Amino acid sequence: MDIAWQAGPSIVNVEYNNLPQRDHLESGITLLRQANYAEARRELGRAIEESPCDEKGHYYLAIALLDGSRPNRRPYSVLARIRHHLRAAATLPEAKVLNLMIEEDYGFKWRHHTQIPPALFDLVELLGCDQVSELLTHVPARGTRTYKVLSMATDDDEPDRS
Repeated sequence: MDIAWQAGPSIVNVEYNNLPQRDHLESGITLLRQANYAEARRELGRAIEESPCDEKGHYYLAIALLDGSRPNRRPYSVLARIRHHLRAAATLPEAKVLNLMIEEDYGFKWRHHTQIPPALFDLVELLGCDQVSELLTHVPARGTRTYKVLSMATDDDEPDRS
């Protein structure tokens, strides 16, 4: 195509069409790790718009919606949105752990049930060190059994399952 023959409505900006797309998921995760929850929610929301079936995007958006607070301090409407995103990420072990922590903390169930089920240890063992650290950092649900098991997972010793 000869540039001299291009008219206004048919001009093609080749450089614009070749610009890389912004990776909203990675950007959102980076913002989340910086505790910039509002911006992380925007980026992760865009990532889900682009890829509605991306479980990782749903999982990280659920964390961002907690806004660095205990689940029992978030409004019910926000928890409903978090649960929706965790259902969309249901196959991820980290999403299962987060869901357990939220349910346990929101209903103060940890006050009534002090014994840690062995299945919780098994589930936490599926997580990597980074995932455990992220949950401990962004979901400060101290006192819950799930938080205790996550904390034990950061120790070098084998966790005490009693």
